[in-house]
Amino acid sequence: SWKWGTAVKLSHVIDSFLGGSHDIKTGLQYGGTGSDNLNGPNDTLTTFSQSGRQTVGTTQLPYHQGAQAYWNGVYVDDTFRLPRAVLNIGVRYDHSRATFQALPFLNAAGLPTGQMSAANDNVYSWNTFSPRVGVNWQVTGSGNTVVKAHFGRYYKALEPNEYRGAVPSI
Repeated sequence: SWKWGTAVKLSHVIDSFLGGSHDIKTGLQYGGTGSDNLNGPNDTLTTFSQSGRQTVGTTQLPYHQGAQAYWNGVYVDDTFRLPRAVLNIGVRYDHSRATFQALPFLNAAGLPTGQMSAANDNVYSWNTFSPRVGVNWQVTGSGNTVVKAHFGRYYKALEPNEYRGAVPSI
């Protein structure tokens, strides 16, 4: 298995605008994960005939099983500080793509046959938008009582293990 990622973030502070200060952040992320596993199943069947003679057989050849996932995302976020409140507003966009790499077909001894499964560069993909809003409000000027609220939409990262079983090299 492998996994990698790259991220870049920029931040800019504006001390006084619209009655408060702003900490504006924006960023980009790109990454991928995947695997190529060699499987040799132990699906051995043993049968007995009426004479008691034993017969043994293997149900499947060894095979490569793997998948890859790639994603990229961009976000912008503003932390707006007022005298008795902090408002955080942001949005994130992500594009995720699932793929199957070309994998070698194997014979019964586990050796490559010289044939490869077809690669699929777009098993499925999706785009997501994730809005986020949060507020911290000091009920009293002393700051001893604070009301906090948050709403956000979050998505799980695409994981190759979720669809790897459908790989065409089996």
